[in-house]
Amino acid sequence: MTPGLAVPRAGVLIRNALVVSMDEVRSEFVPGYVAIRDDVIVGVGPLPECPSEADHVIDAAGKVVLPGFVNAHTHAIHILMRGGLSDDRPLYDWLFNVILPGLAVYGQADVELAARFYCTEALLSGITTFVDNVEFPVDRFDMAADAAIGVYRDMGLRVIYARMFYDYTPPDFVPLIEAAQAREPGVRHDPGGFETAESALAS
Repeated sequence: MTPGLAVPRAGVLIRNALVVSMDEVRSEFVPGYVAIRDDVIVGVGPLPECPSEADHVIDAAGKVVLPGFVNAHTHAIHILMRGGLSDDRPLYDWLFNVILPGLAVYGQADVELAARFYCTEALLSGITTFVDNVEFPVDRFDMAADAAIGVYRDMGLRVIYARMFYDYTPPDFVPLIEAAQAREPGVRHDPGGFETAESALAS
């Protein structure tokens, strides 16, 4: 929305805030307003140009209104495995003894719950867009993708759903994997996203 243009009646009007816009020169309006109608921003500008009426008015004096943050790298459904067994582990120990075995026993309900938890946390942190990097057992990947994407649509966030896979394990990496797995011999270890490039790209 270009500042200064006539604004249709807003459903929600946020006024008196420090408003950080996303116009070409990154204008800041102190104080300013943001007008919203039907989930669309229809007005942004300095307070003297603020519409006089709206269905719902929020006085945001002392607050900042700014565009949503973007998380460019996350693994959303890992949220159920934070803390506890994940604490104080080196990367490969954590990956091969916690994350991959944990994902191997996720069902659809687990994926949906984890995705909803992450979306709630993201929105409370001001994140409205994120890149979800997903590693999941190959034979059930479609289930996980459908479940998570369904939640993301329901929650209204913008998401890039990025499938992770690998088709080659460097020889010098094998001892690290074996050593990490040996620390937890009772864990049912899962190969994770190992898949041929042809198979992954064709799916």
